[in-house]
Parts: sequence; structure tokens; C-alpha cells
Amino acid sequence: MPTPDALHLHDAVRFGGEIPGRCVVTLHDLAALRDPGTYPARAVWLRRRSLARLRASGVTVHAVSEATRADAIEIGGIAEDRVHVVPLGVRAKFFERVPAPVLAESRARWSLDRPFVLAVGAQHPRKNLSFLIGAFRDVLRTQGHHALLVLVGPGSLTHVDALCQREGYDARERSCVRFLGPVTDAELRICYQASACFAFPSLYEGFGLPVLEAMASGTPILASDRSSMPEVAGDAGVLLDPTDRDAWTHAIADVLQSSHRAELYAARGRRRAQRFTWESAARRVLSLMDLSRN
Repeated sequence: MPTPDALHLHDAVRFGGEIPGRCVVTLHDLAALRDPGTYPARAVWLRRRSLARLRASGVTVHAVSEATRADAIEIGGIAEDRVHVVPLGVRAKFFERVPAPVLAESRARWSLDRPFVLAVGAQHPRKNLSFLIGAFRDVLRTQGHHALLVLVGPGSLTHVDALCQREGYDARERSCVRFLGPVTDAELRICYQASACFAFPSLYEGFGLPVLEAMASGTPILASDRSSMPEVAGDAGVLLDPTDRDAWTHAIADVLQSSHRAELYAARGRRRAQRFTWESAARRVLSLMDLSRN
């Protein structure tokens, strides 16, 4: 097999340490090492092995955020001069407006008959879903049952039921939380654009692509003020402590009640999202090839 002139590995976990030629390895996050007790033992082992190989190699490391770069240096022990930040991009499709009849048909099909708060992501502890469900329960009890919480992503309805029970939902409140599960790319765009706001109280993200997708979609965002999320959101949304339940309750209620504020955040988000393109990311990663010492 011929030796490549250059190679880009999109996932550091797959790094084998025997890569010829110029090479750039993308490091998305170190979540499995930050909180190993919430990940399968094999996932933790693979991450540790890949980092050991990266430390011993001369390859250039592409970190998707300043937060991931800091983790690569502090937790991964990789030399500072080998880790370079290139943010991810967002697909142009998210900027395109979904026709109003399509939004209306989808809302009817999913029985979303009220304004809704959207959450996107897997049901992993670091996504802080239990916290969001608790904050939304407080919204329901202070503002009435005039909104829904819609959950999109891999997981199970049983898990959602358990979280709602843990947070003390009564039967009427439970009917205000909907789990759609995994959706197609087209359906995800509809969810973003049909929602009243996007809530992302994650405790840790290597980048936080859903925040960027929501901004491109023109959806007001409420996001965690930790790790990489401030880098993505900037001043385009509301950044909140993901452990401050009262702050999230008030922020969700505020966006639901104020159309002016929601429109302001939506416009800011779309403008900021335009800075993050895949074309720019690809060019910058390609330029890192010349820095590789491998």
C-alpha cells in the first residue's frame, strides 16, 4: 500500500501511532477521562491508549475548541506547541428556512400544540438532562402548563419517565415532556426552527455542535457557561451555570414570555453562526499538515 503524503484522522481514539507522512489527528473531547465513572471501561481504556500514543508521536493535534486544547495539554500531557485549535463548522442547510406548511404539518404529527423548549443530545449524565427536566417542572409550576419540553436524540422513553418521576412530576406535568427519540437530519432542522428556544445545560462539551446548529437555525439558545460552549455561543445567547436551577427556570420562562428577547437572540445567533463554516475549517486543518513532525 503506498505511503500517503498527508493523512487526517478524524478521531484520536483511532490513532495507532504508526502513521507515515504528514499527519493531523483531530481531538474532539476528553469527556471519558474527565468523568470515567460514567463511561464504559473500554471507552476509557481506548482514550487513555490513544493519548499515550499521541504523546509519544510527533503528529500535530487538531483540537476543536480552546477548552479541548486545554484538556489535551493538562489531562493528555501533550506538548502545547503541538495542539492547535480549529473550530468545527455548521452545514449550510441549517440556515435555510423550512416552509411554514412543513413546520405546521410536523407539529401536528408530533402533537406539539404549544410553544416548546427543545433539547438535543444523548441521555448521558454529562448532558444534565435530569437538571433540565427539573428546571422545566419549575417553569410549569410558576407559569402554567402553556409550554412543552421536547427531547430529541438517542435514548429511551423509560429513562425520561424515570427522570420525570424523580423530579416529582404529576400526571399533567408529565404530559408536557415529549420524547421524540432519534430523528432524521431534515426532522432535526424542523425541530430547531419550530421551537421557542433551545436549552443545552451540558456539564462538558468538546465543542457543542447542537448549539451552533440551533443558532444557524435562528433558534434562541440557553446554554451552559462551561467548557467550550461560551466559545461557540459568544454573546448570541444566554449562558448559565448548569447547576443553578433557579437561573435556568427564570431564563426559560423569560424567553417563552418575551417575543422581543427571543427575536433578538435568534438574530444574534444566526449572525454568529455564519463565522463557523466547514470550508474554513477544512482549509485551516489542511494548513496544519505542514506543522506535523511525523
